[in-house]
Amino acid sequence: MKDETKTKQKPGQIISNNLWVLRIAMRVCPVYIVMSIVEPVVRGLLSFFSTTYMMQYIVNSIQEGRAFRDIIGFVITVLLVNIAASLALDFYAQVISPRYSTRYDAYFKKMVMEHAAASDLSSFDNPDFYNKYLLASSEGVGRCRNIISSVSGIAWNITSVVTNCTLIASIDLILILFIVVPAIALVFQKKLNKVNFEKYKEQNACGRERDYAKRVFYMSEYTKELRVGNMASLLSRRFIDRSRDYIGIIKKYGVRIVLLNACRDASIDIIASSGAAAYSLYKTINLKTMLYGDCLVVLNSVSRMAWSLYVFLNNLMNFQDNSQYISNIREFLATKPKVCAPENPTPVPDGIHDIEFRGVSFRYDGAESDTINSLSLTIRAGERCALVGHNGAGKSTIVKLIMRFYDPTEGEILYDGINIREFDPTEWRERIGAVMQDFRLLSVTVAENILRRREGEGDRERVMAALRSAGAEDVISSLKDGAGTLMTKEFDEDGAVLSGGESQKVALARIFAGHFPLVILDEPSSALDPISEYEMYENMMAALEHSSAVIISHRLSSAVMADKIYLLEEGRVAECGSHAELMAAHGKYAEMFELQAKNYREEAQDHGEE
Repeated sequence: MKDETKTKQKPGQIISNNLWVLRIAMRVCPVYIVMSIVEPVVRGLLSFFSTTYMMQYIVNSIQEGRAFRDIIGFVITVLLVNIAASLALDFYAQVISPRYSTRYDAYFKKMVMEHAAASDLSSFDNPDFYNKYLLASSEGVGRCRNIISSVSGIAWNITSVVTNCTLIASIDLILILFIVVPAIALVFQKKLNKVNFEKYKEQNACGRERDYAKRVFYMSEYTKELRVGNMASLLSRRFIDRSRDYIGIIKKYGVRIVLLNACRDASIDIIASSGAAAYSLYKTINLKTMLYGDCLVVLNSVSRMAWSLYVFLNNLMNFQDNSQYISNIREFLATKPKVCAPENPTPVPDGIHDIEFRGVSFRYDGAESDTINSLSLTIRAGERCALVGHNGAGKSTIVKLIMRFYDPTEGEILYDGINIREFDPTEWRERIGAVMQDFRLLSVTVAENILRRREGEGDRERVMAALRSAGAEDVISSLKDGAGTLMTKEFDEDGAVLSGGESQKVALARIFAGHFPLVILDEPSSALDPISEYEMYENMMAALEHSSAVIISHRLSSAVMADKIYLLEEGRVAECGSHAELMAAHGKYAEMFELQAKNYREEAQDHGEE
C-alpha cells in the first residue's frame, strides 16, 4: 500500500493544516483550546515556584541569615497557593476536560463518518479513496487531538524554559549555553523517527496478516470453514510464521534504535548535566562566587531545562508530522460525490407513482462493457414487478440505480415523470423500503433494527405486528427481552444470535413496519425454506397493497405472484409479461420455470422415498 502520509510538505501547508484543526476546535469547544494553553502555563508556574524557586530561596536565605519567620511565611504562602490551584486544575483535568476532549474527538469522527456515508458506493471500490478513508478514520482523528496536545506541551515547555532560564541567567549567563547546545539531540531524534517509521511500515504489513489469521478464529461466520479440511492448521501456521517475521523486524531495527536513543540522551545528559554541574561546583567550591542555593538550582534544573527545550523543539516537529495526516483528512473530506443533491432539489412527490427507465445504460468503473444496455421499462404505480434472469443479467444493478447508489452512464430514470437526479438522494431513499441481498443486522435491539431508528412510545406494537407478518414473532418473543433484546453478543452476552432464515425474517419485518411508496426486495427469501417463503410472499403481497414493488428472486415460483415479470439477459429485457402470459409464450422464461419446477418435483420425490 502506498503511504499517503510521507510526502514532502511546505511550511505554508504545515501551518495551514494545523490552523485548520485549531479553527475547528475553536468553533466546536473554544474553552477546551483556551484551557489547553492556560492549564499547562499555570502548572508550569506552580512547579517553578514550589520547587526550583522555593529551593533557591530557602537555601540562599539560610546562607544569608534571613529571619526564620520570613522564610516560613514564604513557604506557607507558596504551598497554600499551590494546593488551591492544584485542586482547581485537577477538577478541570478530571471532570471538565474529558467532556470537551470527547466532544472535540466526536466532531472530527462525525465529519469522517458522515462524509463516508455520503460518498458514492463506487468510491469504496477505489483503492486511493479507501486508503484515505481508512487512514482518516484510524489515524487522522487521533492526529487532530495530538495537535492540541502539542499546543499544551509547547505552552508548558515555554513556561518552564522561560521561568527557569530567567532564574538561571540571573545566576550566571554562561549557564544558558549548557541548556541550548544539547538541542543537537534533535539530529538523532530525526534519524530515530525515520528508523521507527521504517520499522512501523514493515511491522504493519506483517501484523495485518498475523491479525487476520487470529481474527478468523473467533469470527462466527468462519467456524464451519475452519473445521473442514486443513484450514485451521494452515491459518495457525501462517500466524506462527508472521509472528516470527515480526520478531525478525524487531531484531533488525532494535540495535539501531538503542544506539540512536543513547546518542540522543547522552548529548543532553553529558553536555547539560555533567557540564553545568562541573561549572557550577567549580564556582561554588573553588571560586566561592556562587551561593549554595544557586548551585542547587543549577544541579537540579539545567538538565531538566535542556530536556524541556528539546521537547519543545520536538513538539514543533510534531506539527509537521501531524500535518501529513491532517492533509489526508482534508483530501478525504474534499472528495465530492457524483451522486449528490442538486442545488435546488425537487421535492419527492407524495403517493405512489410510475417509475420509468428510459434508454438507461450503466457501466461499473473499470469494467470493459456495460452491465445495463439501453434499458427501457416501466413499473406502474402500485404494480408488483419481478426481475428474473441468470447471474450477471443486471437485476441487482437495476435496484442500485433505482436507489441512486449509482447514476446511469446514459439515459434517465423517472419518477412521476421527474428525473430522480433532481431529488435529494437522502429524501428519495427514505421513500424506499429495501431488503438487500447482503443485508446486515446491527448490534442494536431487534426493534431498532426493524425501525432503523430509536424506539419510541407506541412503537413496540408496530414492531411485533411486523414480526408476526414476517413469521418471526415466536422466535423474538422467546428472547430474554423480546424485541428489546440486543442483536449479537458483541455488547451483551445474552444478545440474540439468529439463524440465517431468522435474521432474514427480521430484515423483512422492516418492510411490514413501514409505509413505503416503493419496496425493493433483492433475494428476500434466499435463506427461507419453500413453505416459509410462500407464507412470507402471501403476507408481503397483502402488505404491499398500497406500494409499488420490485422483487428479485432466483426462485421463479415467487415471481408467480407478481403483476409483471421482466426476464433480463445481458442488461436488456428479453421477455416481459405476467406469469400466465410468459408461460403461454413458451419462451425462455417458461423453459426456466419448467426446469426449476422439475428439479423441485425430483427433490420432493427423493425426500418421499427416504
